Amino acid sequence: MHLVRDGRDCGASLKGMRWWHHGTVAAAAMWAHSVDCARRAQRRLPADAFIEVRYEDLVADPRAALERLAGFLGEDFEEAMLAPHVQAERLPRRQREVWHSQTLQAVTTSRTGTHAEALTSAEIALVERVAGSRLRRLGYEVGAGPGPADRPQPADVARFTRTLASMRLRTRALAAYDRRLSLPRDSVADRGRAGPGHGAGRSSIADTPVIRWTAKDRKAPRRWSYALTCPPSTVTGSMTRWLPRPSAST
Repeated sequence: MHLVRDGRDCGASLKGMRWWHHGTVAAAAMWAHSVDCARRAQRRLPADAFIEVRYEDLVADPRAALERLAGFLGEDFEEAMLAPHVQAERLPRRQREVWHSQTLQAVTTSRTGTHAEALTSAEIALVERVAGSRLRRLGYEVGAGPGPADRPQPADVARFTRTLASMRLRTRALAAYDRRLSLPRDSVADRGRAGPGHGAGRSSIADTPVIRWTAKDRKAPRRWSYALTCPPSTVTGSMTRWLPRPSAST
């Protein structure tokens, strides 16, 4: 199930979180990457194994959206599904963070279109510039175009492209890591050992890729560098070609 929300509203929501320090460019890249991953999954899965629900449709008509979702899952629709805030009250207090306060209230449309007030006109223009095609494909209206004063800076567009490429690379590396973990191995005691009789012909746990993320600039917006450490056999040449050289802080 892919639950999608207007990318501009997602950026506005992240902007209001005290733990988000990466700016609008990174928020737009993360939303675009999530949508791309969902589209790739939709192409690979059978038609009856993928469903997409828009957040705006869910909060506008919860009954219709949940009945459709229950039918997809093969479950019976229950009236209790229309009151998730009742279930949220049963969560332990440690799971009730400030940003979860809305879960204790009834479902409303109050959080749709929040970007109009939370984002500046320049930020809205930037998101529409770099993710406009995805927004339109999902049925969201996109403005005709920004004025000269709000036109996105080429540096911000380039940073979006780099950030999105970095996320795609990280996703590929983690997928390769998952595939390696799914391979049959010897006993736990033999893992990591080399030589005949100890997983010969198979990679050890030490051979699996490890991604280290370090902050290069602690001033907002933060920029992140990464280093993928693994033997040449772990990652294909097309992936290693895009790896940046490790910085001194990595």
